[in-house]
Amino acid sequence: MGLDMYLMKAPRLDSVTIQQVWATEEWFGYCKRPNEYRTSSFEEWCGASQDDLPSEKVMEVLRPYYVERFASWDTNHVHPHSDIIQNVGYWKKANQIHRWFVDNVQDGEDDCDYHEECTKGVIEELLNTCKRVLNSSDPVSEAKRWLPVQEGFFFGSYEYDEDYFDDLRHTVEVLENVLATTDFDNEMLYYVSSW
Repeated sequence: MGLDMYLMKAPRLDSVTIQQVWATEEWFGYCKRPNEYRTSSFEEWCGASQDDLPSEKVMEVLRPYYVERFASWDTNHVHPHSDIIQNVGYWKKANQIHRWFVDNVQDGEDDCDYHEECTKGVIEELLNTCKRVLNSSDPVSEAKRWLPVQEGFFFGSYEYDEDYFDDLRHTVEVLENVLATTDFDNEMLYYVSSW
């Protein structure tokens, strides 16, 4: 157990929220559930209500995006999973990055839920902040100023050590890839965490 952090990508549709996309993804999974779960309600299956779903028309527009994928660690493609929302960035216990998203995207509300969209400008701002700290002549001082650690249960280390700076280097790599592979006109990004 610990702080797990994700940058998620979903198709952009007019007036469709990330919560509706998530509920649709869960609905499609619910419809394919194994026989031993056939008596489960949608709410029992995923905690969502049918009221969370968009219109049937929107769900049909989303259906082609519900595709089988494999986690990066599953190089032999043994454990497929189907989804609409794609994980395009992952961190473990990088509490300074988590704090940045909570402060800059979630209005300080740390509740393991989807909040505001991470626009291209938001991603570029975090990328530039990480680079500013990494390229500084006094990186620890800059880290404390721009990307301070955040304490929390299972949130990892609170030291400004090599692991801290490895997290920043990883963040630069993730965000540069996200910026290069995201069509911001047709796709939307969201940060979400669990702990």
